[in-house]
Amino acid sequence: MAESEPMSFVQPFRLRFPAWADWIALFFQAFAAPLIAALIQSVCVFRSDHWLYQALIGGAYFYPDVEKLGLAPIVLSLVYCGICGIITFPILVPFRERRLHRWLVWIATIAVWTWLCFSTEAYMIK
Repeated sequence: MAESEPMSFVQPFRLRFPAWADWIALFFQAFAAPLIAALIQSVCVFRSDHWLYQALIGGAYFYPDVEKLGLAPIVLSLVYCGICGIITFPILVPFRERRLHRWLVWIATIAVWTWLCFSTEAYMIK
């Protein structure tokens, strides 16, 4: 019986995943892009400490007349990110085979969603 070589640290990263794993990765990337953009916008709003109610995630808790919201604003934010993820998914599909291009396009979609989050802030004032 031949002795097997010890596995190196890099070897698992060279293995190809099955084709169906790319679709799962695309799904999570599409959902994560608008979620990351909303988090960036919310962190910037909270750090500025000005008009906290305009934060996309958690901003509803700072309205003056809010009593008990529960998890509704967070669930609503996740639903909005899901809807935006549906828009992001077809953008990522053509780049499914080339991982580097897919990651670059994904970062670009995060940038676009972040820009849209900041550009709609002025319209959210009540």
